[in-house]
Amino acid sequence: MTTSSYQMDTKLLLFLLLLIPPVLSVVMTWGPWGSLSGCSKTCGFGTEERTRYVVVDGREDEEKKETQISQCYLTHCPVDGNWTLWSGWSVCTKNCGPVGVQKRVRLCSAPYPSYEGKDCTGPSSETKPCENEPCPKIPPDFDISVCKKENKSIFICKSETHCIPMTERCDKKLHCNDGSDELRCWLKSQSGKIPASLCTLLLLSAALFSLCL
Repeated sequence: MTTSSYQMDTKLLLFLLLLIPPVLSVVMTWGPWGSLSGCSKTCGFGTEERTRYVVVDGREDEEKKETQISQCYLTHCPVDGNWTLWSGWSVCTKNCGPVGVQKRVRLCSAPYPSYEGKDCTGPSSETKPCENEPCPKIPPDFDISVCKKENKSIFICKSETHCIPMTERCDKKLHCNDGSDELRCWLKSQSGKIPASLCTLLLLSAALFSLCL
C-alpha cells in the first residue's frame, strides 16, 4: 500500500466516524414493586394488584411495566334472609260447626340471615276462617250417666256433655256434638301413618302439613 493510499483510507475512516453518532451503553432493569392496590370488593373475594416499571438509566418508563394480580378477601358479605314457600293450609281446627281456623306457615330459612344480613319481612304465618258441616246434635234419649261409668269402650266427647262407643271413634263420621271424635286420629298417607300429635312438627313441612287433623 502506498503512502497516498493509506492517507486516503485514514481520512475516509475519520469522515465516517464523524457521520455515525457514538453508540451509548443503555442500562435497563426492573424497578421495585409498588404498593398493593386496595381490594376490588368490600366483602367476599376480590382482586388486588401491584405494578413495577422498567428503569432506563435511572428513570421509570411508564410504557414498560409488569402487573401482578392476586386474590383478596376482607370479610363475609351480609346474607339477607328469605322466606321458604308457604306450607299447605292445615285442616280446620273444628271438624264441625261454623267457627274454625286454618293455618299455613313459612320459614325464614331460604337462606337464614347471616353475617349481619337483614331478617325476613312480613308474617311467618297466616290464618283464614273455615266452615264445616253442622255438628251432630245430642240424641234426645241420651243419658249423661253412661259417660261416667268406668267403661273403656266409651269415648267421652271434648264437650263432656256427650259420649259415644269407642268403635265410633275415628271412623271418619262425626258422632260427638263437638266433632271431637274425629280429632287426633291416625291418618293414612302415601308414606304410612302420621299421628295428629305430630302436627306441630309438621307445620315445618309444606309436604306433610296437610296430613294433620
